Amino acid sequence: MKRTVINMESSTIDWNADTIVVTTNTEENLLWWSRKDTKANELYNRFLDHDYVLYMHKDQQSFFIKRKLVSTIWHRTDLTQVGDTFYTLQDPLKKNNLAENRLVVIFSSMPPENEYFSAQVAKRTFVQNYPSMPKHLIKNTYILRIMDLNRSSGSYYLNAGYYQNFEDDVQSIIQQVRTEKQIAQEKVVLYSSSKGGSGALYHSILGDYHAVVVDPIFSLEKYNKDRDLHSLEDVLPEKLLPKFQEAISKGNLKNKKLILGSSQVLENYQEYSKICDPMIQVVDIQDDNIKDHISVSPNCNVEQITFINSFLMGIGN
Repeated sequence: MKRTVINMESSTIDWNADTIVVTTNTEENLLWWSRKDTKANELYNRFLDHDYVLYMHKDQQSFFIKRKLVSTIWHRTDLTQVGDTFYTLQDPLKKNNLAENRLVVIFSSMPPENEYFSAQVAKRTFVQNYPSMPKHLIKNTYILRIMDLNRSSGSYYLNAGYYQNFEDDVQSIIQQVRTEKQIAQEKVVLYSSSKGGSGALYHSILGDYHAVVVDPIFSLEKYNKDRDLHSLEDVLPEKLLPKFQEAISKGNLKNKKLILGSSQVLENYQEYSKICDPMIQVVDIQDDNIKDHISVSPNCNVEQITFINSFLMGIGN
């Protein structure tokens, strides 16, 4: 593969190179620097706008690769590729030969604070939400995790930038797993919170699956104002409600979707509460421990798993 090396002050970059190495002369990667320095921020976004992703920082150098070539860097063997993204599939912890197979699809949220600016692409785009979930699910439930491989930390599993068939790839993955494991449409639940919740809800509408999502991001305003924290300002609309409404208008939904939010935290709640469809219900969680967006999900874990299992058992519609 063609590789080129530049420094943080370089103005000319060979965008035909498969990998581009940026010398930062520090132990911090270019993404980290992009939050501290305006020129570094501009350089980092140039990489995103040319469809490169940061995947490693070593010996004071940040390594970028074309998004479509990410498969060449993996050392792990548990990933399966469909289109331009990847997934893992976990078998049920317990089997019941008298019951049918079921599926929970988990979408990646934003990484935890200590990995927000990690150079490792999987830590940014493939967060292992709710790692203890398998032991709380009813028998015969597979867990499918899909990578949000676009831009910096993903694009909420929505078409954005150069990845204009992302939504098709996600739908293809779910359908492929359903076919392989003989799982009925009504026995599939899409799940996540925050930006993963946005993706889970949207794809539950596209494929008409059940969904349990927690305070999905419907407004990027806060992140755009914070120096484009999610690196999506120029590729996704600031308000996502119209995109969801358009998807809803194209189908006759039959499988219920639940949004767990809190009217105590209005930034997204006031947006998704405007959805008008009998198959999409907003559950208002009232809890004095909920102070902001990131505190909604940890304070309704029991509700989440209860609703998921209800759908899997066929009693939640």
